[in-house]
Amino acid sequence: MLKNDGQKSINSSGVTPLLVSMSSEFKPDPNHIIIALKFPPEVDMIELISKKFPDARIPARAPNAFIIYRKVYMETARENRYHLPMTIVSSMASQSWESADETVKAEYRRIAKEALGVRNGLYSESGQRKKNQQNQSAIQKNLKSEKTSLELTEFIEKRLKELNVRMFYYLHFRELKHIGSGGYADVYSAKFYGKQYAVKSLKNTLRLEHKEAMLFIHELKILREVSHPNIIKFYGVYKDPHTHNFMLILQLANGGTLRNYLESKWKDGKFEIPWINLISIAVEITCGLRFLHEKKICHRDLHSKNILINDGKILISDFGISKKMDSTTQTSSVKGSPAYVEPRCYLYPDEKIKRDEKSDIYSLGVVFWELTSGTLPFSGSSYYGIIIKISQGKRETIIPGTPIDYAKLYMKCWDSEPEKRPTLEEILTELERLSKETTILSVINANNYVSTNY
Repeated sequence: MLKNDGQKSINSSGVTPLLVSMSSEFKPDPNHIIIALKFPPEVDMIELISKKFPDARIPARAPNAFIIYRKVYMETARENRYHLPMTIVSSMASQSWESADETVKAEYRRIAKEALGVRNGLYSESGQRKKNQQNQSAIQKNLKSEKTSLELTEFIEKRLKELNVRMFYYLHFRELKHIGSGGYADVYSAKFYGKQYAVKSLKNTLRLEHKEAMLFIHELKILREVSHPNIIKFYGVYKDPHTHNFMLILQLANGGTLRNYLESKWKDGKFEIPWINLISIAVEITCGLRFLHEKKICHRDLHSKNILINDGKILISDFGISKKMDSTTQTSSVKGSPAYVEPRCYLYPDEKIKRDEKSDIYSLGVVFWELTSGTLPFSGSSYYGIIIKISQGKRETIIPGTPIDYAKLYMKCWDSEPEKRPTLEEILTELERLSKETTILSVINANNYVSTNY
């Protein structure tokens, strides 16, 4: 991707540094290294696009300039035989990008824009050919889609029988009301013999894809294995005779999400939560998470919108991307809300990372901070801005007035090094101590705090 052709080399500040030839045995101190990047850089557009946009169906979007810069930076480090961990080099790249002058940044933005143009050009050249192919295959595709949907429907029905899942009958339900949507399902409230339930429905079984069917079965299997006061209850499944949609019948949380609850605590530009309520919520979330881990289940998407409240009781929900701890499945794609995802998922973008119980504890720490602020973490940042901050080791600011030991607890939870994060038992012990020894009445965000850590 990079070519050594004798071009002028400059660092991100525009200074020409001295490059030192390194032996394979020498391991340098990152604090005394300057990685020299050629300017302007040479980037193989086709290689970049084939890795960033492998699928023509992906909407046109320019590659992120920082991601390209980091790739060039890391390749330069490898070429010069700097034997440093990827996490260190990635962090150095982030710091270098921050201090880079505008000329350097402008060049990488130009490369990103050019990459988009090349990408669109490549696809437009073959667009007519693809259109012809699509027209020829449209009828066959529709027929195949109907057959596939039927096969997946039969697959789900077979799995439900194998799992001995209780089936409900459609006519028993009344007053269906749409209350939310997820990645693969819509959620409704409904009455069954006078009692309210939540109904999680596959969005369209007639256009069902294999991935959606597997997510549905996966969440169902997880829910069948867990029964705890702080985990959403699962009652069974029913199939709509008209749409053929499959639906999970779940406990209805009448208090909405934790995010809804925190938003309700804002009055006249000030957030205030009673300390006793904050500690109680933190304890119940931790207890539910501990139960999942005892069952060898990692949630992997813990955040305030997946934590529900019913009659004041905390319920952890949404197990669509949860995993068994003994699963060998690893993923290089980052699933979940970015502000709650641990840094190593961003620091090793080309590697497959197995998210485990320590990943959940990182997310738990972010939720603990959110309980004191009333705001979403990094609420003033874009999706990619959040990723860059977390990759650089940045975390949210402590809200003034937060008990210092509580702040220390959530900061330990979101430590970049998984092995330094506390266990759930240690967290519960500390929360119990704080509940007894802390004398404040409320935590107050009186300054209408919004993250300005840009």
